Amino acid sequence: MLSAFVMTTSIGIRAGQASATPSGSIQNLRLQIVTPTGQPPQAGGVGQEYDFFFSTSRTGALVGGSGTITITTAPGTDLGSNNCYSNALKQIDPPCIEDLSTSPPTRAPLPCPSGNTMTFTVPFSIASGDSIQITDLTVTNPSSAGSYSVTVSTSADLPSSTSYKIALPGSSQTGITVQAVGFVNIIWHCFILRQVQACP
Repeated sequence: MLSAFVMTTSIGIRAGQASATPSGSIQNLRLQIVTPTGQPPQAGGVGQEYDFFFSTSRTGALVGGSGTITITTAPGTDLGSNNCYSNALKQIDPPCIEDLSTSPPTRAPLPCPSGNTMTFTVPFSIASGDSIQITDLTVTNPSSAGSYSVTVSTSADLPSSTSYKIALPGSSQTGITVQAVGFVNIIWHCFILRQVQACP
């Protein structure tokens, strides 16, 4: 069964206040990792779905076309530089950003990332206090097991971090939430001609 592993320990990081420095910080950051095997996220695992959830602060509104978001994951993580592509035979969508506070949710694709960090300009305006989800379907985990952190910041909000663990292959983890999710998230592993869309 395909499973998701949710890491919710949040650590706020504040910087010195200045007129040009954001006064708020990212809120409610959590990372959900969906693995194609149903096992905990393991060292070197490929085709992992990383779902980043967070909220902007009360002063964290972002203007579409100019505001930016930066996500930094564990060293050695590949957020999709080798797997984010589209051609005539198959398509793996680039990451998707979704504003969950609008009705219906506003969503748009993002540029293909490279390495363990992605920084992008938001494709639409995001209000202060809005809940955001960023989905990346083509992540490769770092090659070493251990405890890591992911950090999210914006041009209007200071960074916050949440911790997560990458296990040794074949091992299990405790103290995490497991959630069954739809089969479509791994269908590209099984049928090369099918399409997987982060922004349906």
